[in-house]
Amino acid sequence: MLGVCVNGALVRTVDLAADTLRQRVVLTSVAIPLEGRMTVVNVTPAGRSAAAIAIDGVVQINDFQDR
Repeated sequence: MLGVCVNGALVRTVDLAADTLRQRVVLTSVAIPLEGRMTVVNVTPAGRSAAAIAIDGVVQINDFQDR
């Protein structure tokens, strides 16, 4: 499971369990304040056998209204 934190607070969890491999898929989208910080963490429960997470990339999309 993937956890997304904004400014140190967990705001989203994404369960990555799947029967088949899917690559280059948007997992989630979160709004981050201009001065904010996003952290991605592995929050997989200890009992789950497949705990490895591979991240292809993170994309930042600026909203023109943020300026």
